[in-house]
Formats: sequence, C-alpha cells, structure tokens
Amino acid sequence: MQADTPLMQQFFEFKAQHPDALLFLRCGDFYELFHEDAKTAAKELQITLTSRNKTSENPVPMAGVPYHAYEDYAAKLIAKGYKIAICEQIEDPKLAKGIVKRAVTRVITPGTVSLEGVLKPDSNNYLACITQQKNRFCLCWADVTTGEAQVFLDQTLPGVLDFLLLINPSELLIPKEILESVEYLPLLEPVLCSSIRVQPVHYKVSRDFPLLQSGEILSEPVWNSSGLNLLSPARYCLETLLVYIKELGIAVRICSLKETRLGQFLNLDQSTFKSLEILPSNSSEKDGISLFSVLNKTVSAAGARLLRQFLLYPLRNPDEINERLSIVEVLCKEVLSHQKLREALRSTYDLYRISSRLLNQSVSPRDLVCLKNSLSQIPLILAELNGIQGVHWLKNRPDPGLLIQKIEETLVDEPSLKTSEGNFIRPGFSPILDESRQLRDEADTVLAELEAREKQNSGLKGLKLKFNRVFGYYLELPSAQATQVPDHFIRKQTLSNAERFTTTELKSKEQAIFEASFRCQSIELELLAELRQFVLNNLETIQTWAENFAFLDVMQSFALQARENRYCRPEFTEETIFHIHEGRHPVVETVVDNFVANDLMLERNQDRVLLITGPNMGGKSTYLRQAALMALMAQAGSFVPASRFCMKPLDRIFTRIGASDNLSAGKSTFMMEMSETASLLRQATPDSLILLDEVGRGTSTFDGLSLAWAILSHIVKEIGCLSLFATHYHELTQITGLHPEVRNLCVSVHEEKGQVVFLHKIKRGSADRSYGIHVARLAGVPEPVLKHAQKVLLELEATKTSVIGLDTESKRLVVKGKQKTLFQADSVKPSPLIQRVLDLNPDKMTPVEALHALYALKDFAHAELKRLENEDHNR
Repeated sequence: MQADTPLMQQFFEFKAQHPDALLFLRCGDFYELFHEDAKTAAKELQITLTSRNKTSENPVPMAGVPYHAYEDYAAKLIAKGYKIAICEQIEDPKLAKGIVKRAVTRVITPGTVSLEGVLKPDSNNYLACITQQKNRFCLCWADVTTGEAQVFLDQTLPGVLDFLLLINPSELLIPKEILESVEYLPLLEPVLCSSIRVQPVHYKVSRDFPLLQSGEILSEPVWNSSGLNLLSPARYCLETLLVYIKELGIAVRICSLKETRLGQFLNLDQSTFKSLEILPSNSSEKDGISLFSVLNKTVSAAGARLLRQFLLYPLRNPDEINERLSIVEVLCKEVLSHQKLREALRSTYDLYRISSRLLNQSVSPRDLVCLKNSLSQIPLILAELNGIQGVHWLKNRPDPGLLIQKIEETLVDEPSLKTSEGNFIRPGFSPILDESRQLRDEADTVLAELEAREKQNSGLKGLKLKFNRVFGYYLELPSAQATQVPDHFIRKQTLSNAERFTTTELKSKEQAIFEASFRCQSIELELLAELRQFVLNNLETIQTWAENFAFLDVMQSFALQARENRYCRPEFTEETIFHIHEGRHPVVETVVDNFVANDLMLERNQDRVLLITGPNMGGKSTYLRQAALMALMAQAGSFVPASRFCMKPLDRIFTRIGASDNLSAGKSTFMMEMSETASLLRQATPDSLILLDEVGRGTSTFDGLSLAWAILSHIVKEIGCLSLFATHYHELTQITGLHPEVRNLCVSVHEEKGQVVFLHKIKRGSADRSYGIHVARLAGVPEPVLKHAQKVLLELEATKTSVIGLDTESKRLVVKGKQKTLFQADSVKPSPLIQRVLDLNPDKMTPVEALHALYALKDFAHAELKRLENEDHNR
C-alpha cells in the first residue's frame, strides 16, 4: 500500500490531527494501525506485525485487532500510558462511492478512560491539570467516570506538586510554558519520572470561560455552590481541564466540585504516605499489606474509593470528626442492624460509574436494572437507620420511587449484557412491540409448516429448509434429487453436492420475518433511548444516593473493624497532648502473633519530644509508625487500636523513616534524607507531629551526630511541636540536660546466658548497646563472619572514647573520656609534624633560630613522608 493511496491519505490526515495518539482505523471487521503505530501496537500487545504490498520497495507496516474485541486491546495500551484515537467508518461501505468516509469519533487517554479493563473498582482514575496565574498555582483534578472534581490552590509549585503526587492521577495537563521553564523543570522531575502521563497544553483558554459559563459539563448550581466561581485561578484551571475533555469528545458531567484547603485536613506529603504504607503501592496492589487493606471492609466499589479519600484527607475539625465517630459507635453497638445494613449495601452497584455510562449514552439495559436493584435497597436501609435513630446521618434522601417504577415496568429482570441481543423490554410494556415479537417468534413454526408442506407435496424426502446470513432462508436438496423439483421452485445456488432453491411464498415469509425482527430491534432501541433520557433527568437523585451508599459503607467498614479488633473511640481536646494507652500498630498486629502494646505520652509543656534508643528489630520504627497511623485513623473518623487515645487534632504529620534514594535524579540516600528533613523543618508548625528515625546515619559519625543534635534542638526550640526521634547515637541522649522537654525512652531487652530476647516494650531510660551482631545472626549471616565481628567489636570497645558529652554545670558540650556508647569514632591525635609546629614559640626566636627551625621541619617532613610511603608499600 503506497502512501498516496486514498486510505493512506486518510490515515495521514487523521494522524496529523492526533500525532501523539495511536490511530485505530476501522477497516471492515478490524481496526488497523499503520507505520510506527503498528510497530508500537505489535510490541506492546504481542500481535503480528505485517505489511501491505510486501513486494514494494517501501512496504507499509501494519497490525490489526478485531473490532468486536478492540476494547480489550485498547485497555492494555491505555494501562501502559498510551493515548488512542478511534477512527470509525461513518457511512455504509456498500453505499460508498470511492473511499469510505471516516472520522475520529473518540479519543481515549489514561485520565479519561472508561474501559472496564483499565478501571480499578476501588480506585479513582484522575485527570489532573496545573495552571499558573501571576504568582499563584492551581491544581484541579476530576474522575470522569464518577463526576467528582476538586481544586487546590497554593502560592508555590512545590506545594501543588506535593499534592499532585499524593492523589497520583493517571494523566496531567500542564502548560508548555511551565514544562519548558528552566526554573520549574527541576521541580517537575519527580512527576516526569513517575507513571503519570504528562500532556503538554498548547492552547490558551478564553477569559470569558465559555465552557464554565455554558454549564455543559459543570452545571451552574454545582459551580456556584463550590464557592470557587469568584476565584480567577480556579476558573482558569477548570476551563483548561474542560476544554481538553471537550476536545476528546467525551460526554462528562461534573456533579460534585469541592475546594481542598490545607487548613481543612490533616496534611501528609507523598514521602510520609509512602513510609507509613497507608495505601497499597503500585507494585503490590494485589498482595501488598497497607493501612487501607486492613481497614477496607467495605462491600462496594464506591465505598472502597471513598475510604481511600478519607485516608487521603483526614479531617481537622473535631465536630466533623466526632460526627463520623458517633455513627461508627452506634453501628458497633447495634450489631444486628449493622449486619442488615451491610447486606443491603452489598446488593448495591457502582452508581457513580453507571451514571458516567448514562452520560456517555453507553449505559446498557443491564446497567439500568442494576441501578433499579440498588435503589430498591433504600427502603431496607432507611428502615434499619430508623431503628437506631440514624436517618439524620443522610442529609439528603430524595425519593427514587418513580425511577424504580419506570425501570421495573420497562425492562425485564435479567437482560442480556449486549444491547444488540435484544429482548430487554418487558413483555406487555409496548403492544406494538409485542405484536412484532409474536410474528418474529412464530417464524420457526411458520417455516416448519412450510417445509413440511413442500416436502409432502413434492415427495422429496431430502428437502430441508435452512438459513445463513448471506442467502437468508432457502430450500436445499441433494444434487441427485434436484431434477425432480416442482415448477414453482426457483434456483438460488448450486453446490458440488446440493442445490438451493426458494419459492414466492418463502420469499414473502422471509420478508415478513426480517421486517418483524428489524421492527422489534428498532422499537426496543427507541424505548431504551426514552428510558435513558428519563433516568438521565433523575441524575441528581442517583448521584445523591451514590454518595449516601458510599458514606454508609465506609462507616460500617470502620465499625466492623473496630468491633472485630477491640478498637477504642478516640477523644479530642483543645489541649496539646497525644496520649496512647496500650496502643498497637493496626497493620503489624494482623500479621504477627501476640503483638506487644505500648503507651505513648506527649504533651506541650513536658515530654514534648521522645528520644528513643535501642537495638535494631527492637520495635522503634513500629512505635513511631503506629503513633502516626493512629492519629490519621482518628482524624479520618475511625476507631483506633488502643485501650484509650486522646489528642488535639494535628495539622500535619512529617516522617523521615527508612532508607531510600532517587538515583535517576542524582540523589543519594543521604541527600534524600536531608531533603526530606529540610522540608519538614521548613513546614512544621506547633500543631504538627514529627517522626524521625535514625537521622544522620547516611554520613560519617561526626557529621551525622552533629546534624541529629542540631535538628533535634531546632525542633525543640524553634518549632515546638510534638515529636518522636529514634536514634543509634547514644550521645544524643544527653540533650535532655539542655532541653527538659525531651524525654529518653528505650526498647527493653532481656539477656540470659548469652541469649538475647527483644521484648518490644518501650520504657523510660536510654539504651547502652545496639545488639547489631545478634540481629545479624537472626538474619542468617554466616557464623565465621559473626565471630570475626565479635572480635573486632571487643577490640574497639577496649579503646573507645566518647565523641561528646555534656558539662552539667556549664550546660556546654565537651569532649569527654571513656564511656559506653552505641557507636563511636576513633580518638584523634595530632601528627608528629603538627605537634612540632605547635611546640615552636616564634615570639622568643631570633631570625637565625627561626630559619634553622624551618629547615629542621622540612627535613622532618621528608622523613615522615618516606616513612608513610614505606608503611603503605609493606601493606
């Protein structure tokens, strides 16, 4: 196939319009891809790469997928981050004069996909957009499959990007001016290196904001109630997003728009989310254990998605938090009502995504029956809520009775999955349809009678009436009997061993049957369109109940988790305290037997910072993490794994736990550690919680200890927030002499007859050993290596000196003598050459004496250099 053929001309025309998309060109029963698109598809889909005009000098690469299965192939490409343009035949090829007319009818991108093979039921699929107006940045994001959208404003690009990485959209729209900015490009590196598909925006939106004004995608009531209509950066960002959606040809209606403000929620950055393992990682979505997977006892996809949002955006307002907690408490106590409510919610379907398909005109009869069945659970749910005085939990309760009735009387109870299979309109709903169906359904009887009559009248026992899609109905005879046919038989086709005929009566019956079938199909599609429009007119009711179902599902999930695992209701106070009694890690306790509970007491005026020392594997990191997770759970509205928990709502949680690097960005583990530490030191407030684990371990002992000391001092003196600081630098425990707000804690260890048992119990005091060799033995390090390590350790302990100490009278740091420490540097002695220089007293020397001394130092330096070279050679 040459480039100048009509089909190739069409291909290049559409490809020029969508250069960044893989073009699926409809050719009969296949979607064909050409040139580089074909090579990409063949590689990613593992399909055959072929070519047209193979004998030509430049054959055109080509690959194809069956049209009826294209969604499966498209889903795989979208999941890999590709953009797809669907180019359909828009006229009947039989009626076409010349090349068939085609048009791109749909563009599918990772952020706008609605294919079931791509969407995860328990996760939102976000399309995001970042824009800048003057010195203010705006981030908006929407899930086109649920109609939800949110907006976040910030003064800085890093602030917006931090939030972006947290919500983890599938696709990001960003103006090319920002992408090409020398100032902003380094900041965008984490996004560009992620799995997010970045789509440069080349267009400028009109300052009249026509799409916002039209209400086509975002209705005026939703827009006005959001409070964002007066904010110019929000208007500009949303208009940019809506223009992109409009250009793709996707039918979307935003039914929920909210502004996300830092002050409204407990804020955690992406690093904290990752280190606390709050959500499953992308690499272990199925089997990874996370806080979400432990708390997720929802029974619906929408409930699971809302639970994710609760964990992403924990509340700060105590009244709003206690509203959720009160619901959870009632459901914990009312076990029978809880179980009935749970079963009713289990019978509901994903109304958000059904609504999306309704808007896209792709909702099937089965979807509508699922909608009806879901709404039919409302009386059961309201009855249970009435019984426990919980109806007020649902602020809006529109009556879906007419909607249920309309679907019930229109559709059968179990329609087929495909609309093309028909028979989805309930018998009795349309007399005209019933009449056409009767004629169509009686076809078998009518044709059987015709076959029997012709066979009897002609005496041809081998006569059979058959059907195929090409020739329709026909009478078939073996070739040996073909000469005996009656005169009214009309020859239709000759085969090698048979002859096919028709008759005037058969033609008439065939025409009537085809017309009846076509009429049935047309009437059913017309009635379905009317039903879809009726349902669409009730979209607000559907969306309201979608929200209600999801909210109740999360509440019952929290209640079930609390009851099964002995969680307590958290208490909130205006006093800056953080008290945990018999606290447990919500995730770790699910995978280990006999988890050891611990107390934790933090207060503004005393014990504001807890400095924790102890061996590896002793439980320090678990202790830190469980404190943060309990705070997040409490502010999300969940009970917590403790016997009692009391706190003041936090504004932010910062963590620096675990080793990580970003080698692709040229950042070592220590650089990443310091970058994250710098970020938290700049952003933390007195209402924050800071968790630091082994800060400074990625560099030398002196550097690391100095940094750890200075960082801890800054937190105590300058920030003044509640903090947990785990370390192996035993010298750091002396900081309590300078800052009484710091309390030393350590991990309990039991030693007996050379055996070491980690008790995982946190107690007051400081540790004096790290038990590193014992941990190495548990890890399976070979015994000869362990014995060698033990020997070296004994030699080091015999000569060690402390790095620093605290003079209790002057409250100043000094170098002290020998003492037990967890880690130490070798003592530093001046070289003989330096000592000789220090012994000189130039003020009492004559010029001649000074000259002699200088020559002597030079000779000594040469001798010293030679000695060092000999030592190096002997090694």
